[in-house]
Amino acid sequence: MAKRDYYEVLGLGRDASEAELKKAYRRLAMKYHPDRIQSQGLPPELLSAAEEKFKEISNAFEVLKCVVVNLLNQTQNKINNHLLLITF
Repeated sequence: MAKRDYYEVLGLGRDASEAELKKAYRRLAMKYHPDRIQSQGLPPELLSAAEEKFKEISNAFEVLKCVVVNLLNQTQNKINNHLLLITF
C-alpha cells in the first residue's frame, strides 16, 4: 500500500486544529473498528479491508497528534522566551 497524506486519510485540511483532529479520528475509528465491523457480520475480505483501514487511520492520528503537540509546544516556548525578554 502506498503512503498517503495523513491529513487526507483523516479527511482533514492542513489547517485542522487539535480538536478537529481528534473528532475526525474518533468518527473514523468508530466506523472501521474491527470489533464493530465483526458484529455486522461482514464477509472476511471486507473485514480485513476494514482492519487495514483502521490501522491506517490510527497511524495517521498518532503521527499528526505528535506533530500538532510539538508545534504547540514550540509556539508556547517562543511565547515564553519573548515574555522573558520583555520582563528584563
